[in-house]
Amino acid sequence: MTTPKLVSTVTELAQVLDRLNLSTTVPPHLYIDIEGVNLSRNGSISVFTLFDRTQKYVYLIDVHSLGFAAFTTHSATCATFKDSGFEAIGADAARYITLKTILESPEIPKVFFDVRNDSDALFAHFGIRLQGVQDLQMMELATRCRRNRERVNGLSRCLEFGLVGILSPFQRSQVQSIKARGSALFAPEKGGSFEVFNQRPLDVTIENYCMQDVIFLPALWSLYNQKLWVPFWKFVVQHETKKRLEESQAPDYVPQGKHKTLGWTWGYLRQMEMKWNEY
Repeated sequence: MTTPKLVSTVTELAQVLDRLNLSTTVPPHLYIDIEGVNLSRNGSISVFTLFDRTQKYVYLIDVHSLGFAAFTTHSATCATFKDSGFEAIGADAARYITLKTILESPEIPKVFFDVRNDSDALFAHFGIRLQGVQDLQMMELATRCRRNRERVNGLSRCLEFGLVGILSPFQRSQVQSIKARGSALFAPEKGGSFEVFNQRPLDVTIENYCMQDVIFLPALWSLYNQKLWVPFWKFVVQHETKKRLEESQAPDYVPQGKHKTLGWTWGYLRQMEMKWNEY
């Protein structure tokens, strides 16, 4: 297991941006998770976890300490998108590479698991409109058989079943242990507090929790992507992910509630089928 690196200065962040693989090739290179106190427009962002699959580095970007600088600091070499070969971006190619420009680029794929509150918080607090997102929760939902798509699964459940055959039973028990120890520190219903994400130095248990939330995402992406060979389901996932981004940035978005567990009814999928036929 790799060691996460806490990035808490603009100098460190500039160096990280220089090292990232911004290629648009498949599979994606960047996998992201965000933690915070009541993560949403009603709370705050504490830690932005970024995993570069090709370099196998996990960066814990300290948004609590860096504030806006976490997203506006440019790469150490003042590189632009054009320098990285993104000719298709046109006028945007002249923009410096910052975390904000990466997140807003439709050209660079970024993988999240349930992007809704991440998108909500980024837009509300830092004016970032996410683009180029692939949502693993939507991908998993689309891979299910028959009509079993009315409820979404959380990341823990997806890891529990998705890592069978990839990790040994002992390794899977380690994953569950890290998840349990981390949630005990921050989950209010377990006696924890989300403020633990703002404590510095960051608790090692929290560091490992943040890291674990991203290092297995590439394996899940590969698993689900192999099953999404039918063009219709790829269309549904893209449509629903775009819808999630739009709704999370709307004034009436509600960050918490039972509605967030809802998936797709059979009737809704019939409507999507008609959209697909028109498409």
